[in-house]
Amino acid sequence: MDRDGYRNRPNAGRRLRHRLHTSSLSRAFDSTTGTRRWQADVGRIGGSPTVADGVLYVGTWDAVVHALDIADGSPRWTYDADYEISRSVAVTDGVLVYGDDYGNIVALGEPEPEQ
Repeated sequence: MDRDGYRNRPNAGRRLRHRLHTSSLSRAFDSTTGTRRWQADVGRIGGSPTVADGVLYVGTWDAVVHALDIADGSPRWTYDADYEISRSVAVTDGVLVYGDDYGNIVALGEPEPEQ
């Protein structure tokens, strides 16, 4: 954590570097120029973000999973969890998996598109 209350969580080999603020901000920076590309207020973040297929996933102490477009930070979807998520989420084969603070393991598929 640096002096400003940020935790750096770079994604190796990517042009975009992601920073989490200890309060509620998720920010993405161009790793070459340092220019901020986007910022999203997602609530108090519980763990490191996970990136898969152009989407940044993060769980929060507010019991919400956020899926943000990695290019511009716009929300793709959110999921209201039953309990706080204080650790990182994982994605494999299109399934998002996380453990909550009550010992539950939850697996989520991609939500159905709205009609």
